[in-house]
Amino acid sequence: MYTEIHDLDQFRAHLDARHSLQNVVCQNLDLRTFSALLRAAAVEGTIFLGCNIDGSILADLSDRGAVIFPALPALPYQPYRAGLYTPQELLQGFVAGKGDSYFADTLDGAIYRHYIRYRQTKHRHHYWKR
Repeated sequence: MYTEIHDLDQFRAHLDARHSLQNVVCQNLDLRTFSALLRAAAVEGTIFLGCNIDGSILADLSDRGAVIFPALPALPYQPYRAGLYTPQELLQGFVAGKGDSYFADTLDGAIYRHYIRYRQTKHRHHYWKR
C-alpha cells in the first residue's frame, strides 16, 4: 500500500514522523530545497510523479530504489494531477457566442487539439511490438 503526498506540508510531516519515504508516491511537488533531506531519507519504493528535484541528486535517488517520472511541461494538461480537472478549469476562457471559443480558448479545447494531433503517431505500432 502506498501513501500519496500531494503538498509540501504533508511531505514535511511524513518525513518528520518517519524519516523515510518508502512506499510513498509524491505528486507535483517542488522538492529542490529538500535535497539534504532526500539524501538522508530511505527512498526504496518511492515514486516521484512530476516533482521538481535538484538534478544533482537524481542518480542517487534512482540508485537507492526511487522511481522518478519527470514533469512534462510541453503537454497542455498535467498527467500527474492528484484529481480530475473541474468543469470550471476545463472551460476557463470560454466566451459564449464566439463560435470557436470552446476549441480556441479553453483548456479542454487545447487538450482535444493535442489528442487529435498525436493520436495517429506513425510509430505507435512499433512500441506495441516490444
